[in-house]
Amino acid sequence: MANLLLIDDEENMLKSLGAVLRRKGYGVFTAGSGKEGLELLERERVDLVVTDLRLPGMDGVSVLREVKSRAAHLPVILITAHGSMETAIEAVNLGAYSYVLKPIDMESFLVTTRRAVEHGKMWAENVYLRGELEEKHGLDAMVGDSAAMREVFDTIRRVARTDHTVLIHGQSGTGKELVARAIHALSDRAGQRMVPVQCGALPETLLESELFGHEKGAFTGADEKKVGYFEIADKGTVLLDEIGDLSLEVQGKLLRVLQEREIQPVGATQTRKVDIRVLAATNKDLGVEMEQGRFREDLYYRLKVILIDLPALQDRLEDIPALVHHFLDKSGHKGTEIGPETMDLLMQYTWPGNVRELENVLKRSITLLDGDVLQPEDLPPELLEPLGMPLPGFEEGEFSFKSARAQWERDYLVRLMTLHHGNVSSAARASGLSRRHLYEKLSRYEIKT
Repeated sequence: MANLLLIDDEENMLKSLGAVLRRKGYGVFTAGSGKEGLELLERERVDLVVTDLRLPGMDGVSVLREVKSRAAHLPVILITAHGSMETAIEAVNLGAYSYVLKPIDMESFLVTTRRAVEHGKMWAENVYLRGELEEKHGLDAMVGDSAAMREVFDTIRRVARTDHTVLIHGQSGTGKELVARAIHALSDRAGQRMVPVQCGALPETLLESELFGHEKGAFTGADEKKVGYFEIADKGTVLLDEIGDLSLEVQGKLLRVLQEREIQPVGATQTRKVDIRVLAATNKDLGVEMEQGRFREDLYYRLKVILIDLPALQDRLEDIPALVHHFLDKSGHKGTEIGPETMDLLMQYTWPGNVRELENVLKRSITLLDGDVLQPEDLPPELLEPLGMPLPGFEEGEFSFKSARAQWERDYLVRLMTLHHGNVSSAARASGLSRRHLYEKLSRYEIKT
């Protein structure tokens, strides 16, 4: 739920606007002066400031300047009378999101409010993401020193400052969106929005409207004008994820955007110019899709100005140790150690889900970890097979994870103690377990030392 701060010295205005906004699901704070509003801003989380232009003491323009000095991303809407139009326009030039004329048209005001809140959230998100990616030239969220990844990093650096369309190809979980965000963070558009669009997640009946927008009354249910993703991203970047899922009809309209840099909202009679950079991502082979008639040839070559082909994790296994430590650090478990056999298992697994699967495996294993060293028995069963460790219990018809893990753990401990001739201290050092932890496990499985 978004929180709004209303600043007006007319109590009736605060009550009436506040009541309407609350019915629409917003949280509302009210203040009778600019000073009181700024004090509230210090104490409460606010997503939008709506202030009257004429206020006692500190006027609306002064409030705007103060808000922007404290939180540049926070949108401000000014309420003004016709006689103050020149000042309102000046305020927009100073950074106000928009202005609303008195008497207030409530339907128009609510639309402006909704868009302002969305604008503020997208700006804040992009500031955060840019900060996350910029420390190491926009690539700090991506880990790897393999030859394949060094080539990817080099390509990102080379293309970021251009306005070329980039096609990012890779299996699910390889980090295609991270590549797109790094390109945007290093580009001249970094201060503007990056709008990711999940093409495969939107029904075809809605996709055209979401991308290009629509006019009020364009179709049944179009009760108000809608700005599409391309227009929202004006001056910034659009990432079309899963672009291989677009229908041929939408592909044709996308081609026009790439060629002419203009859009035509559904129901509109005229086109609108947009200044955007388009990045596209897919896990499909668009060349094959094109040959089979499911993807337009002209669009394919428009997108493939620059191709970044992300390697699967199994093709860069040497990056796994660095990735493991990166994810442990990211999740707040930097001090957790990885046993040598555990790292061997991680290096030998095929990782069909790629980097995303590795991160999820580590999250799950660390969450269930008893000690401070990650051992093979702490990993999911599917990772045990590469070292020839059987999954006991299955031949007896017992398929529960708990049973399989318990039987594997008992066999491991028996072999461990046999190898170290019953010496608990030696076995503890080799396994990475503390003596106390090892004693507890031996006692649980009734293994004599």
